[in-house]
Amino acid sequence: MDIIVTRFIGIRGTAILAREFESGLRTRYPKWLVDEAISFDDDVDRIEENDIDVIKSMGDRIACLGRYTEFGVFEALFQMSRFLKCGMDIEIKSIPIKQETVEVCEFTGADPYLLYSGVSCVLACENGEDIIRELAGHDIPAFKVGITTSTNDKIVINESERGFLPHVRKDELKRILGKKVYYERTDFIRN
Repeated sequence: MDIIVTRFIGIRGTAILAREFESGLRTRYPKWLVDEAISFDDDVDRIEENDIDVIKSMGDRIACLGRYTEFGVFEALFQMSRFLKCGMDIEIKSIPIKQETVEVCEFTGADPYLLYSGVSCVLACENGEDIIRELAGHDIPAFKVGITTSTNDKIVINESERGFLPHVRKDELKRILGKKVYYERTDFIRN
């Protein structure tokens, strides 16, 4: 099966970190970048619920839908692999990330792949390109990031390097801010 990530990773975490570190970020980055990062939190809940409704309407063409928030995309993919009882090969450079997230994470020391999202979903499906086109028709950007495999190995591929997908047990926002700022978990739904 194809593995798809919708929208962009780390969106809500980027907004939270940008607000917390706004003055420092403004000394290094252009005003528009910091303002954009802070605004990522706008309408997250509305967008997320709309996306879930659209994806659920696709019925059994979606084998697994993961709506994830804390621990980031790596943990969502790890949990999907466990849920489906399969391995996976993930191309890290295919995972959608906004430049604002890259810059905020670089400034704060956060790992964007372990960062709270709020709007991204992970999907497993056959005919991923068809699903991506259909999602685009609903203004939901989606990207194929990998495939499921018949092994139990969860592999992350970065050009010629191969490593194992981590099982995330720490919260990036808590690590950086010293407090937990949300209480959501990854949920998986099999249609």
